[in-house]
Amino acid sequence: MRYGSALAETVINGRKCVIRVGVSVERTSTTGSRVRLADGLAESAASAGAWSGVQFAQRRVGRDNYDIVIREITGDVDCPMAGMGAAIAATVAAWVAYGDEWHEADLGDTSGWSLRRQASI
Repeated sequence: MRYGSALAETVINGRKCVIRVGVSVERTSTTGSRVRLADGLAESAASAGAWSGVQFAQRRVGRDNYDIVIREITGDVDCPMAGMGAAIAATVAAWVAYGDEWHEADLGDTSGWSLRRQASI
């Protein structure tokens, strides 16, 4: 199992919003990939955004037969546009966990969110 995390931040209405997402990826013997939220993570705009971001990352790397778990979503999860920030952070966290090479341009429009990548384990 490999882990990755990333942090996305922006300023909305004069307030700094920071969202951190951590994911794990693990190869499985089953056909297809499965995404899930870790136990204890509530469904919210941020978790929906993280889910979307992880799926985007998985499609880009083109790898099947992985379990992908969104392990944590922390920070300003109630800020406006939290879903967008979580999607961006989750995408990068998944790429880091996969060990994939990527560039910020791979994300496309980040709607003003900037990134801080954190190491994979």
